[in-house]
Amino acid sequence: MNFNNIRVYFALFPILLCTAVSAQTVDSRFVAGLSAIFMDYQGPISGDYLQYKTFSPGISVSAHGYVNPLLNISVNSAFVPETNYPLGNGEFLSTAVTDVNLVGQFKSNNGKIFKEQAFFAPYLSTGIGLNAASNNLRWYVPAILGMRFRINQHVSFNLEGAYKFAIDGKQQHIAYSGGFVFGLPSNQPSQRPPQNRPAEPSQLISQADKQLDTDGDGIPDVDDRCPEERGLVTFFGCPAPEESNEPPQEAPKPVYAETSTEEVVIKPQPLEEPEILDNTLTKNSQPSQADIDFLAEAMDNVYFDVASNELTPDSYKVLDRVAEILKKYPDYKLKVSGYTDNQGGEKTNKILSVTRAFNVKRYLVYQKDIPLSRIISNGYSSAKPIADNSTPVGRSKNRRVEFELVR
Repeated sequence: MNFNNIRVYFALFPILLCTAVSAQTVDSRFVAGLSAIFMDYQGPISGDYLQYKTFSPGISVSAHGYVNPLLNISVNSAFVPETNYPLGNGEFLSTAVTDVNLVGQFKSNNGKIFKEQAFFAPYLSTGIGLNAASNNLRWYVPAILGMRFRINQHVSFNLEGAYKFAIDGKQQHIAYSGGFVFGLPSNQPSQRPPQNRPAEPSQLISQADKQLDTDGDGIPDVDDRCPEERGLVTFFGCPAPEESNEPPQEAPKPVYAETSTEEVVIKPQPLEEPEILDNTLTKNSQPSQADIDFLAEAMDNVYFDVASNELTPDSYKVLDRVAEILKKYPDYKLKVSGYTDNQGGEKTNKILSVTRAFNVKRYLVYQKDIPLSRIISNGYSSAKPIADNSTPVGRSKNRRVEFELVR
C-alpha cells in the first residue's frame, strides 16, 4: 500500500470538507454528504471484520432526497485509491476501486420512533450497487446500518457500516464510513406539511415555569439572547438598539415569561414604514360582503408550526389574499387578534398569542407593503373561546388568529 497517497488523501479531505460547508444553506428536502470511507475485501474471506490493517481509506460523496418521513433516496459514490482486490485462489490485485450505489434509506426519526429533529437517528439502507477495480465490474446488494447525529438544522454527522453482497457470489466486502451531510441551497420556504392545529407549548414544555431568568426581564435564559441584560420580547430579550428602531429580520421564537393574570398588551418596538408602490387605491369604498366573509373564514386557514409562532407555508397564500383586501380599502385598518385554547398556564399562552398575531403583522408589513399604521395586532390568550375547550376539536378551533376590518 502506498502511504504517500494516503497522506495526500487525508491532506485534501479537510479542504474538501470546508468547501462543502461554505456552500450550504437552510431547510431543504435535499442534502449532500462528504465522508471518509474505509473498505476491506479480506474481512469477509477471513471472517475478521475488524482487522484494521486490511482496511484501505478513500473518500465518498453522496446526495440524499427526502421522499416522506419514513424514506430517503440516496446516491453514493466512493473512490479508494489503493486496496487489495481479490482475484480468487488466494490472489489479490493492488488497485484503485470506484464504488457507486443507489439505496433507499429507512429512517427511525419518522415521528413514530424518534422525532424528525431528534439528535440521534438510526437508519437502515439497501438497494443496488456496482464497484469497478481495474477491468473487474461487480454488482452487489448493500446492507447498511447507519447512525445520524444532528448537529444543527443545517449539518449532521453520519456513521455507517455496510456489508456488500456480491450478486455473483464473489468479492463480498465491507466498508465503514464517517462524515457530514449538509442542506443544499434552496430559496423555497420550509416544506414541512402544515399541522391541522398545533398543540400549545404548555402541552410540550412541562418545565417552562422552572426556567432560569438571570436578568429578570421575564424571558427565560434558554430563549434570551442577552441573558444578563434586561430586554424586550421583540429583540429576543436584548435591549432596543440605540441607532435603529428596526427589530430583527427573522421572526422571534416563542418565549415563556412571567405575566399577570390580567390582560396584558405587549407592544413591539416601532417598525419602519415600507415604501408603498400601489397608487391606485380608491378611498371611501365600503368592504364587500365577499371580502368580509373571506376575512371571517381566514382564521381557519392560518396555521403555525407546533408550539411555535412561525407561520407554515400554506398560511402565506391566505395572508396574500388578506393583503389584497386591505389594499382595496385604504380608509380601513386591519385588527389581528391571536388566541389559544385553555390548556396550560396563562403566562405561556399570553406570550404565544401575542407573538403569533405580531408575526402575521410583520409579514403583511414587510412582505406585502401594507403601512404599519394600518395593522393593529394583539393576543388574548384563551379569552373569547368560540368552541368547547373540553374536547380536542373545540380546543383546535380556539387556537386561531382572527381578522377584522375597522375604521
